[in-house]
Amino acid sequence: MLKEEDIGNKKHIAIEWVYFETALFILKKFVKELIFLMSRIKRFIRKARSIGLIGALKLTAVRIREKLRAIITASTDKKVQALNKQVETLNEEIGALHYYLNYFVDITKIPPAKGDLRMCQLCSTELLNITDMICRKQDCEYWLAYGTLLGAVRHKGFIPWDDDADICMPREDYCRLLKELPAIFHGSPIKIMNADSTTITFGIDVIHCDIFPVDIVHVDPEDESEKWKILRGKISSYQKFFVENIRKLGIEDFNAARKRFINYADGGNVSLAIHACEWAYAYSSHTERTDICKTENIYPLSAVEFEGHTFKAPYNVHNYLTELYGDYMLFPKSHLYHLTDYNGEKIRYEDYLLKKGINLSDMFNELREAEKFFR
Repeated sequence: MLKEEDIGNKKHIAIEWVYFETALFILKKFVKELIFLMSRIKRFIRKARSIGLIGALKLTAVRIREKLRAIITASTDKKVQALNKQVETLNEEIGALHYYLNYFVDITKIPPAKGDLRMCQLCSTELLNITDMICRKQDCEYWLAYGTLLGAVRHKGFIPWDDDADICMPREDYCRLLKELPAIFHGSPIKIMNADSTTITFGIDVIHCDIFPVDIVHVDPEDESEKWKILRGKISSYQKFFVENIRKLGIEDFNAARKRFINYADGGNVSLAIHACEWAYAYSSHTERTDICKTENIYPLSAVEFEGHTFKAPYNVHNYLTELYGDYMLFPKSHLYHLTDYNGEKIRYEDYLLKKGINLSDMFNELREAEKFFR
């Protein structure tokens, strides 16, 4: 059976090797030219005596610069063309593999994860249970989203290569929960890893749950296409504002700015949900994905099975996932696993567990005990 990570690794290794060959070629040319230039030192000394040291230095520096520029330009142009050709070939091969993978392999029949990854998923399920308890007690609406919802639909649990839990929440409930979480988690082993207007992330070390805020806007159905265009422009303006001011302003300032930017058409009767507005793709030209969908596909919330438990889900899961991903029953083309930061380096979570000496069985038991804390 084909393994997606093998496909990614093949492309990664091939590209890394091409980069290495390119750097080596340029280095060889540089060393050769450097040896040639050193042979001219005697000429430089003789010229220095006749035109003066400063003049000789300037003249030689100009010549060295011109020579190096010519070498690098000629070498780089040829090598870049060769590199682009090899990358194009690799992309074609991977595209063919992706096609046959989707044609011959039923994604719903992929075996579940094993070993540390499976243990990580079970720990994340316990954390998701705790999240559900908190949301119910705090009267906060939520629904499974992104990879977690995909897994629920396709595998009745985690996608075999996924390792964390994602949920969405209306902005009003999100802001309220944001203020309450420190008190909620006080005295428990669960820690808040990130809490701002973009994402709430909490958990124990490598095990975490992400909550993404959802903003609701309205459009007029008679002018829907124009509203989409305006909406995209508004979100792009807000995203630029957010990035430029993220270190200057507080959450309340962003909440006010967000309302000015996207809540421009109140009174329209087509309601749209924008997921994680700060980072929403919103019909980006760089991706086919859009994080905008009609709220009629979300409400009223339904329920879905996930790892033997029942969690809240959008009303029309099929339409919801189709709006976010297109054909969500296909294998993804991008990397299939998350990377974890370790001392500034992005590594796979298996390596992270090894480096940190984390015992997932102990963490699972710790989360089981923590459930009692929130009941």
